[in-house]
Amino acid sequence: MSSASTPQMILPPEAQWGPDFDAAQATEAYIATIPAAERAKSDAYFEGGYWIEAWGTLITVLIAWLLLGTRSSARLRDFAERRTRSQFPQVFVFAAGFFLALSLLMLPWTLYTEFFREHQYGMSNQDPGAFLGEWLIALALGLVFGSLAIAGLYAIVRRVRDRWVYWATGATVIFMLFQILVEPVFVAPLFNDYRSLPEGEVRQSILALAQESGIPADDVWWFDASRQTKRISANVSGIAGTTRISLNDNLLNGATLPEIRAAMAHEMGHYALNHSLWIPLAMMLVLGLGSAAITLALPLNDFDSILHFAYKGKILWGTGDLREEAFTRVGG
Repeated sequence: MSSASTPQMILPPEAQWGPDFDAAQATEAYIATIPAAERAKSDAYFEGGYWIEAWGTLITVLIAWLLLGTRSSARLRDFAERRTRSQFPQVFVFAAGFFLALSLLMLPWTLYTEFFREHQYGMSNQDPGAFLGEWLIALALGLVFGSLAIAGLYAIVRRVRDRWVYWATGATVIFMLFQILVEPVFVAPLFNDYRSLPEGEVRQSILALAQESGIPADDVWWFDASRQTKRISANVSGIAGTTRISLNDNLLNGATLPEIRAAMAHEMGHYALNHSLWIPLAMMLVLGLGSAAITLALPLNDFDSILHFAYKGKILWGTGDLREEAFTRVGG
């Protein structure tokens, strides 16, 4: 935490509080104080981010299709089956290999969007070594826990059989909730140092906001995000005893108390309105409908056909011709 002089907030007259205060007018007046070139650069950065999400999804699908179409997925499946006869480790080995291949093939895109583009817009403080080091940590976590989740999901599907849609959807949501539970305590500290905010006006003000918002937290944490980025950020994360209020050192050292309170109030609003829980519930709906659509769209007449189709061949493992296999199994 820096000992730099306290920043000053300068508001235009239209943004000052008064009997006729208008939030929209105040916002426009404040934005007008930012130079046009900086506003244009900010707009380009954030609007480009939407296209990055769209292109990232398309590239991921194309790479997955490439792994299936070149039979790389099938060779990986065969490799996993030669190593063990047990289905759980087979799926784990396959999922880990698939995720690894996908991540390596996506690395050029990741470098552009998360490293080179961030430097282009003056947002990143990382050198290539630091960036790749954190990328490897995230990759390792994804390989272990993502592969365990996939293997566990397949084990559940094999056991519940015809009820797989409901169980698979529920298990996926439980895994997402588990991520929310453990992330602030076990995952976030792998990338940043978290320390309790010392006693003072900022800490007491944030805790007062938390109490008013019904947030079960009695401490405030700050973390050294400046090692990675120039962004200001804060969050209220965790559930069921792991709730943590955090703000990064860029916000702490670069904003006035009213600005910090505004940022924290925004984040506490997300928590108070249960947005972190609504996202898994929305995903549950999407996954449930998607899984149900698979069972209706594939021309398969029983659960054994569906499970064989997914596990041994085409949906995840990728061998042969999809339509030929489907119609052959339906016909007998």
